Amino acid sequence: MSALRARPPRTRARAAAPPVVELPRPTRRQRLVGLVAALALAALALALLPRPPALRADATGDPALAERLRAASTDLDVQGVAAATGTGGDVAAEAAVGRADARPGRERAMTPGTPQEIGSVTKSLTGLLLADAVARGEVEPTTTLGEVHPGAGLPADVAGLTLAELATHASGLPSLGDGRTLRGLVANVAAGNPYADQSAADLLAEASSTRRDGGRGRYSYSNLGFGLLGHALAERAGTPYPQLLDERVLRPLGMADTAVTPDPLPAGRAHEVAANGRAVEPWTSVGSGPAGAGAWSTAADLGRLAAAVAAGTAPGQDAVAPRAPTDQERTLTGWGFFTAEVDTGDGARRTLLLNNGATAGGASSLVVDPATGDWVAVTTPSAAPTQTIAFRLLGVDVPPAGARERWLSPPVLLTLFLLVVGVSAVLPAALARRARTAAQVPDRLRVLDAVVTSATLLVVVRLTGAWQTVPPALWAVAVALAGLGAGLLVSRWRALDWPRERWARRWTGAGLGFAVVAGLAGAAVLL
Repeated sequence: MSALRARPPRTRARAAAPPVVELPRPTRRQRLVGLVAALALAALALALLPRPPALRADATGDPALAERLRAASTDLDVQGVAAATGTGGDVAAEAAVGRADARPGRERAMTPGTPQEIGSVTKSLTGLLLADAVARGEVEPTTTLGEVHPGAGLPADVAGLTLAELATHASGLPSLGDGRTLRGLVANVAAGNPYADQSAADLLAEASSTRRDGGRGRYSYSNLGFGLLGHALAERAGTPYPQLLDERVLRPLGMADTAVTPDPLPAGRAHEVAANGRAVEPWTSVGSGPAGAGAWSTAADLGRLAAAVAAGTAPGQDAVAPRAPTDQERTLTGWGFFTAEVDTGDGARRTLLLNNGATAGGASSLVVDPATGDWVAVTTPSAAPTQTIAFRLLGVDVPPAGARERWLSPPVLLTLFLLVVGVSAVLPAALARRARTAAQVPDRLRVLDAVVTSATLLVVVRLTGAWQTVPPALWAVAVALAGLGAGLLVSRWRALDWPRERWARRWTGAGLGFAVVAGLAGAAVLL
């Protein structure tokens, strides 16, 4: 038996710790430059602070309704709001509070007759037009797109879609065609127009090229589908949609201040703003006009629509009948109208007929209580929940959103994230005393990359941030801190060199970073 041999202990070679590089401390002159930069940018930021919409003391119309309207809107981010109320076919009152235009030097009070975009409330008008066309014998609910457009070369699954499926959001088509989805996302962030330059022919092309995942027969809200519906009715009647709607629905209802794709836009229209106070681009579109892009009206005109529906005298009144389930509990859809069973706040429930719409900077709602005949129509040139206001005017208690709910919303969290990243892009590097990795050692390219990235992010968050919840002063603080960091970094410029090692990867990475932030800035500013 052999003797055990002692084995020398194993030793692991430890990697040498990276050398710690002592970074030069800012000189007194450099600290002064950073402080001056911070103060200058803070002053500029204060002058450019985001200004979310706020309800002013202006009031027009019926004083009692104006007081109720202000109470129903006081916790919402609106610059102005107008309403009409009534019972059955009678108008009880019209009033407005706040401003149609809140820009300094251009202030103008909101009125019940102020034109603005109404968004998807237009679908109610298109639904009435469908029911009217059925009553005239021009179409049937089962009429297909292929029958309306026999020479369009539509794919079989699109050609087989019926007008009833389009009107009840059961076509399986998405809200936007595949070619406009990305554009729509960017436009929503940048307060732009996702439907720009869209024609009726474009709708057919988008429907033909858009992939559907077998959703036909199930509720899926679709602006694309309603646009196809409106133009199909126009095709059968041999009249363009705006003219057809005017002749068969608007004029019979006395809605003289309502139009789809008017050119020029209505005189005296409201200056619309997003929820964060940024001016927005109107959603003008020939193609999606029947779905609500490019439709303008007033609270008074929508009141005439609600009164006729409540009285049962609207052209195409059969459109209001509930026909299919939706993806919301206790809610059914008709043709452009919804029937919803809602909690009143006191343990009871009411069945209401309603629709609402919103663009980037305009919102509207109409709500009818079939049991009592009471109705209300609301408009605001702000991206605000008009249905909440309408419900409150009808006595349905809608509590304000809690602070926790607002602060945990994705737009607020994204705003805070961009503020932090915008500051951290420059300030930590400017204040660092030591560098433990090569990536932490400053050079001119890193300084340039950090300053451009920080500036771009702060510009983007200024234009797109959720300033209706996040205090706008936080942006000024972030700009000041970023200015301090940028001032310290730039003041060392002459003492720094351009990178010498791994130049290809370093310059390619910096170029990609510049391209990304430039794209963000361009999208936010131009769209």
